[in-house]
Amino acid sequence: MTSDSGSSSSSNRPSRIASPESSDRVSDQNTFHSQLNYSFRMPAALSRARKQVQSQLLVQTSTSLSCIQREADPECQALSDVRTQEVRASLRTDIVRTLSGSLELGYAINDARHLDRKTQNIYALISFSLSLFAGDYR
Repeated sequence: MTSDSGSSSSSNRPSRIASPESSDRVSDQNTFHSQLNYSFRMPAALSRARKQVQSQLLVQTSTSLSCIQREADPECQALSDVRTQEVRASLRTDIVRTLSGSLELGYAINDARHLDRKTQNIYALISFSLSLFAGDYR
C-alpha cells in the first residue's frame, strides 16, 4: 500500500492599475489545491488476482475579484467576482493486461457573483481504456 498527498495554495496580492479618470482597478486572486493519492489491493471478494487500485481525492477552490476604486467613492465597484469550488474522487485499476477502467465522481460549484449566477454540477464518469499497441499482443 502506498500513499502520498500534496497541497498547494497561491495568492496574488491585490494589484492596482491606475487609469486616467482618477480611479484604480483592483484585482485579487486566490487558489487552493489539495490532492491525496492512495494505492491499495482490490479485495479478494472482487478479484482473485487482487490487482492494484489507485485512488485519488482532489479539492480545489479559486477566487478572482476585480473592481474599480474611484477617488470620490469609498466602495469598490465590482467588475467581476468569480468563485469556484470542486471536490473529485476517482478509482482506477487494470482489468486485464490491455484494459483499464476508472470511476470518477465529482461535485463542482461555479459562482459568478457579479452576474448573480451560480451553477452546481454533480457528475459521475465510468471509462475504459484499451491499449492497442502491437507489442502487447505477442
